[in-house]
Amino acid sequence: MSLKKVESPDWQSHEDHVAALYRLLGYSVRSNTNTDGQQVDLVCEKWIEGIGRTALYIDCKHTKLKINTSVSKDDVDQFIYSFRSRAEANGWTAGILVSNGPFSQFAHAAAVHHANIHLKTVADLH
Repeated sequence: MSLKKVESPDWQSHEDHVAALYRLLGYSVRSNTNTDGQQVDLVCEKWIEGIGRTALYIDCKHTKLKINTSVSKDDVDQFIYSFRSRAEANGWTAGILVSNGPFSQFAHAAAVHHANIHLKTVADLH
């Protein structure tokens, strides 16, 4: 009887990597939480002197596509809506969409006027 190593899906590896990066930044990280009926990839919390408690709502966006690899404006609009509709009740101070690929120019434009919405690639976090 041989034991085969079960590999996690690419999206799970991406999410685990992002969680590890936020832990390195000093955040406590909760993964895959159910918040008001919505699955949330990561909630990261940290006490910052001079500011107090910060709580980040993080969605990990992973794509394996070879074409159209950038995150779209629609993806960002959905993320903003999800964050805004739950932020106050859950005490989230910022929403961060972390992608393994780039964001389209329209995605950046959708987020530019939202001070507490941040679009980051994994490379940005390194």
